[in-house]
Amino acid sequence: MPWDRRTFLGLLAGAPGIAAVAGSGTASARTAVAPPSTPAAPLAPADPAAEAARRLLGAHADQFDFVPLAPGPEGLDRFVVSGRAGRVTVAGTNPATQLTGLRRYLKQAGLAQFTWAGSRAGLPARVPAPEGGRIEGRADTPHRFVLNDTNDGYTGPYHDWAYWEREIDLLALHGFNEVLVYAGADAVYQRLFQRYGYGDEEVRAWIPGPAHQPWWLLQNLSSFPAPVTARLVEQRAALGARIVGRLRELGMKPVLPGYFGTVPAGFADRNPGARTVPQGTWMGFARPDWLDPRSDLFAEVAAAFYEIQEELFGRGTLYKMDLLHEGGRAGNVPVGEATRGVQRALRAARPDAVWVILGWQKNPPKEIVAAADRDAMLVVDGLSDRFPEVSDRESDWQGTPYAFGSIWNFGGHTALGANTRDWVDLYPRWRDRAGSRLSGIALMPEAADNNAAAFELFAELPWTEGSVLPDVFGSASTRGFGTGAVTRTPRRRGTSCGRRCTGRGATTAGRSRPTGSSGRGPRSTRSRRASGPPRRCGTRPRPSNPH
Repeated sequence: MPWDRRTFLGLLAGAPGIAAVAGSGTASARTAVAPPSTPAAPLAPADPAAEAARRLLGAHADQFDFVPLAPGPEGLDRFVVSGRAGRVTVAGTNPATQLTGLRRYLKQAGLAQFTWAGSRAGLPARVPAPEGGRIEGRADTPHRFVLNDTNDGYTGPYHDWAYWEREIDLLALHGFNEVLVYAGADAVYQRLFQRYGYGDEEVRAWIPGPAHQPWWLLQNLSSFPAPVTARLVEQRAALGARIVGRLRELGMKPVLPGYFGTVPAGFADRNPGARTVPQGTWMGFARPDWLDPRSDLFAEVAAAFYEIQEELFGRGTLYKMDLLHEGGRAGNVPVGEATRGVQRALRAARPDAVWVILGWQKNPPKEIVAAADRDAMLVVDGLSDRFPEVSDRESDWQGTPYAFGSIWNFGGHTALGANTRDWVDLYPRWRDRAGSRLSGIALMPEAADNNAAAFELFAELPWTEGSVLPDVFGSASTRGFGTGAVTRTPRRRGTSCGRRCTGRGATTAGRSRPTGSSGRGPRSTRSRRASGPPRRCGTRPRPSNPH
């Protein structure tokens, strides 16, 4: 007898999650339980880049000096690597950019590689001087965003600090500066709704387990598979505080969830004057209700949300919100007025904040874009490389700044394929055309820690000048990604394959849903990837159902 979706997802939630929430039970109303204390932030190191280098390179890190550097034109990040054998200086606009410079040096010298698939370091006792005596790099856009909303569910619901410490180092090495952080969001909501008529256990029964929290934060579901424990909420708050603390030490920015109206069932009954809109169902799950953003009560709840969030995680400048995501219902609330209410509440709490919103399917709706202050919004586009019909984001989003993005896998699947040729073709053309509002990149696979070659290539886009990308896929014997340089050549619609490469074995697919590749890993005796599927590039599906 086949399982229904709820039974199957319950099993997917995993034994760790079920064990963590066992014994919580269903709550009675208004149980007086004190909220968790604010996690104490560890002391910041005097030299964050040097500390990261020691984690990555051990004693060899002592041969590197990390120093500050003034930003480039328009305040953009840059680095300069110089020095001599045994004493290399890495200058950068912040510690994260210094680590980006360190990686460029190590990569060009063939000394080390750090990827989502693993790391390798083989430094000599005395590190060599930089190639040519000097290595320079400059970012061409300010926003270098990474991680999908669903990543925290598919890949990392129970990751600990050891994982996140390495992950943050890895993202800094590859030049990313904006990281989506969902860990600890449950603690904000747990405190918030105790102010509005709900008991602690009631709120924890409404909060889903960590494997399903991304869809809860997208207002797709709640109360699944079982109530979370107070201890789990506290642990995730402490982890979130360490994550955002480390990002800020390195000069990176956490992208935190914003408040756009999600409330538990029965909110209007407990709060006189509240106007809520039922959201129906999503994939068989009952969606949380939506609090009308035009109301004074919404402004009050949003202010409390940002106050609690600041207590736990400090003040941010980037807030992720996807209003009416994947079938959300506006009811009788005008979408434009709701948009202004959401942004007004954000601005009241964080005057310099940027609203980050996903570009996916019909998101963001035209009504949202038209009503928002578009200069204070950033669309992270999940479809830049997916359909030939996607070609003018300036018109699609009415001049809203956006990040060129890719989602190369779905549903937590592992992939060894991506639309690489489209990246190296489209990114510079969209960036350089007249009136361009392209302001960055957004790497958003639905599960991380895979597809190392694609990860490296995409990360290089805003750091690469000229018509030829670095040899991302080269030196198979030392790097395992195949051979050849990827060149930016004119894109021909309708051709079978989506990238041109001087060798064989690099990641490849057409501008469509990435097809994937052989699952066999590299060996030291293998000069290219296995010859398994796909034997031809992916087809181009119609855009009516991109997921």
